[in-house]
Amino acid sequence: MWIKVVTVVIAGGILCLDRTVIQIMVSRPVIAGPVIGFLLGDVKTGLTVGAFVELLWINRIPLGVYIPPNDTVVSILATGVAIIVGAGIGGVSRELVALAILVFVPVGIIAQKVEEKIALSNNALAISARELAEKGDMKGISSIHFAGVMKSFLASVGVIAAFCVPACYFLLWLVPYLSTDVRDALIWIYYFIPFLGIAVTLTTVAVRRALPLFAILAVVCLFTAEFMMPYAMSP
Repeated sequence: MWIKVVTVVIAGGILCLDRTVIQIMVSRPVIAGPVIGFLLGDVKTGLTVGAFVELLWINRIPLGVYIPPNDTVVSILATGVAIIVGAGIGGVSRELVALAILVFVPVGIIAQKVEEKIALSNNALAISARELAEKGDMKGISSIHFAGVMKSFLASVGVIAAFCVPACYFLLWLVPYLSTDVRDALIWIYYFIPFLGIAVTLTTVAVRRALPLFAILAVVCLFTAEFMMPYAMSP
């Protein structure tokens, strides 16, 4: 378990750097989820969680100084914890996926506040870099850039580690005690999330003709998930 936790924490920290440093879109949930799933040997769970989280926050994009909720952290934690807990209870189920997403959605807001603090603290680094540029100290500027990158990386690692370990133990204890009614409710939530995400997506689309397209896409996705790659039910 601990090797998987360390993998999630380190890989998650690297993926989160894309939000501010690399910026090649690997931090998007639809990419980050499958990457974590691949590293843990369960790409399907990563694809499912990544797609669900991507839809939920697809209308929150970084514009200007606005920092959106950290959907990258949510997808990384939900994917990683679902796979780790699933390995301990006999497999990843629909209800476990839904529960993991519900548990970690609030962490996206917490991580957003951490990112805002990091961005504000980088103002001092920018001032120092300008002063070094006036002196022609390129080596010093490189050191400041590296310090900024490491600050973002360590902040992401800290957030992921702080929630990953307790959540794994908590869900390993909790899931076996879930009643049939709660499991049924989580399965309904599992199927509801894509439609909620599609509704969110439609708020970003001005063309009404897109509605049938998204409706058909939802049906196709659910059909594929249900009949082509079915989850096993939790014991």
